[in-house]
Amino acid sequence: MITYLIYIYFSLPLLISVISGQKYPYDVAESELTITINPGAVECFFQKAKAGSSVEVEYQVIDANFGDVEIHQELDINFQLFSPHGRELISDYKQSDATHRYDVKEDGDFKFCFDNRHSHFSKKTVYFELFVDSNPEDYTDWWKDYDFSPELLYNDTVGQIKKPLELGTQLKRTHMKMMALLG
Repeated sequence: MITYLIYIYFSLPLLISVISGQKYPYDVAESELTITINPGAVECFFQKAKAGSSVEVEYQVIDANFGDVEIHQELDINFQLFSPHGRELISDYKQSDATHRYDVKEDGDFKFCFDNRHSHFSKKTVYFELFVDSNPEDYTDWWKDYDFSPELLYNDTVGQIKKPLELGTQLKRTHMKMMALLG
């Protein structure tokens, strides 16, 4: 039940804004990807961002392997974030995971790279998430514009719980009918 309440709490403003035709109170770009980086290779990605926004990258090396050989491999990668003009803003050397946030000062395409050149034999699997908040100050009080009255939360919670319960009841009836037919 708590999961449903949390889900409703965070999804309700989006649902209300979609139904009412309002724009969500802030613009967010969010991406997540799992990639494999071969030994000696660098993989780079680009993300457009505007001045005044913030870019947050979170990554974690989730696997390192040397083919089918069972050898202990280091779960590490190098990471760099570059400005649109190529200036290095953030760099990590041989880290297994990290989270970085950068407040954007210039418009353009930011480049972020995962560098496995330090490894001669093991390829690395890296999971990363990228968030771009176009105006992070705009959403500090977004919730003040919405009605979170107990009645509204109750009705939404009941609606979210009612559908799975009805489906469960329907599946149980179907199962009972099948059992009666079979035996």
